[in-house]
Amino acid sequence: MKTEFEYKGLQKSVLLEQQANEEISKIIQKYEWVNHAIVHFTKDKGEKGCVCAVEVRSGAAPDVFVKEGNGKFEVSIAKAFDVLDRQLSKAKGKLFHS
Repeated sequence: MKTEFEYKGLQKSVLLEQQANEEISKIIQKYEWVNHAIVHFTKDKGEKGCVCAVEVRSGAAPDVFVKEGNGKFEVSIAKAFDVLDRQLSKAKGKLFHS
């Protein structure tokens, strides 16, 4: 699986990538048809200034994009991948149970 990380408003972070990679591993185990993930980290001013957006692509299903913000990146990452898991579950249901 191909994984990309993009940063806006902050420096590259090995810790953020490590947390995201752990979440991506869980996604891959459940949804083997996912083959590409792009994780965007954005630092903005404000209460929800730490934003994690995740885009996943596969040849089998439409692309899925989620975006979550919080005061801490660790929380944003966890929330984004939780929402992503639900979206992929719905896509899987449509794909394989139509």
